[in-house]
Amino acid sequence: MSKPAAPSIVRTIVPVAVGQIVAYIATLGLVVPGEVENALTVILGFIFTSVYYLAVRWLEQKFPKIGALLGWAATPDGYTSADGAKH
Repeated sequence: MSKPAAPSIVRTIVPVAVGQIVAYIATLGLVVPGEVENALTVILGFIFTSVYYLAVRWLEQKFPKIGALLGWAATPDGYTSADGAKH
């Protein structure tokens, strides 16, 4: 893994892990058939992952240190345009 790829990979994996953990916790104690529970966990995982990532990225625009909640405080170089402005 090249050094420039590391932030991007970490900032992808951390929100997925957070979303899946929250989805799992949200389904604890629910009494539904196994296949429904599995589908519910997948759907909730997608929703929680998306909301978490979007919320942190939005907050990161105003408070750059919040990016640490994605596992890496600095945005990857790929998010920077040729003129040096962050996107």
